[in-house]
Amino acid sequence: VFMDLTKAFDVLQVGTLITLLTEVGVSENMINWFRSYLEDRDMRVKLGGDIGDPMVISNGVQQGSNLGPLLFLVYVRKMKDCLKHCTIHGFADDWEITSTHSNAAIALTHLQEDFGRITKVMHDLGLILNVKKTVLMSFRTPQRENREYEVVAHCCECVNTGQGHGGCQPIRQVKENRYLGMVINETLKWDSHVDRVIARVRRGVGALSLVSRSLSEGVRLIVFHAVVQAHLSYGVALYGGAPSSTLEPLNVLQRRGLRAVLGVATGDIHNVELLRMGSGKGVASIRQMRWRSLLACTDDWVGYLAPYCHRRGTRGDGQWFEVPRSRTLKGERACFNLLGRTRVEGFLRAGWGERKKIIYGLIHEY
Repeated sequence: VFMDLTKAFDVLQVGTLITLLTEVGVSENMINWFRSYLEDRDMRVKLGGDIGDPMVISNGVQQGSNLGPLLFLVYVRKMKDCLKHCTIHGFADDWEITSTHSNAAIALTHLQEDFGRITKVMHDLGLILNVKKTVLMSFRTPQRENREYEVVAHCCECVNTGQGHGGCQPIRQVKENRYLGMVINETLKWDSHVDRVIARVRRGVGALSLVSRSLSEGVRLIVFHAVVQAHLSYGVALYGGAPSSTLEPLNVLQRRGLRAVLGVATGDIHNVELLRMGSGKGVASIRQMRWRSLLACTDDWVGYLAPYCHRRGTRGDGQWFEVPRSRTLKGERACFNLLGRTRVEGFLRAGWGERKKIIYGLIHEY
């Protein structure tokens, strides 16, 4: 269940927040500071040259402040503690609860029970659940038939008395939903998200092409990272595993943006030169960005646990990832794309153990 809260930061009760800060161990001096920060605030509306009368703000925290999300997390801390079967994940005011079980009926029962508990905690805290924007999604394999499930958002009377009420609304079930900037669908395929990224990157490449003649190459590269590469890199650890046919339009747009950075036409430069230019100046392909984001935070010993595989990996191999063998054409290309032109010769002369260290050392650079 992907939950949506109405005006989450604006409805926080200051008195309840002060009590919760005391419960988590905030000192008395800091409590007094938070009281001064949160209480007795006012606001005015300015329209043109006219300024309205001050109005007292009794609830909420300042949006856009550094403390706002942190105070909100302290405020909703009890939402996590009330769960018995499900798991909850959230970032700021975006929250979702997940129920997993081999039996779909049991998973649905657990989800309904814990969702009722969360709803009660939200009512006690004065938070408002937006039922129209709260959605339900059932994850499945592409081969399994889609089924309709029902989870009810109980009203205030139900959660407090425990008795059913005819005014309770069922949550709308969807096949895909946007969560934290990622479009997630029920089969965990990334076609819809890639289409959304394509639209954003295409606009960025178009804007870069329009201003490229009036900017130097260094400034064009900065603009490329801001309006093209930033959209490609966000969430690439997830959608970067999509089939090559799905990602190819993004690769085409990335190369088009690099041509705008270099100020050359399509036929004036080879793709290998674009890759060389990209490796030298930090512009990685989508596959490179995915593996770097997946492996950059791992320790060196993870690479030594990966067994050698001379063929293309499959899901049934039990392999974590395939270690390319440089003596094959496929392995040489993989090593070239990862290392760049300047380090390939030294890599090929090194032994296999040393090659692993080089690979993981380069990954940690990013």
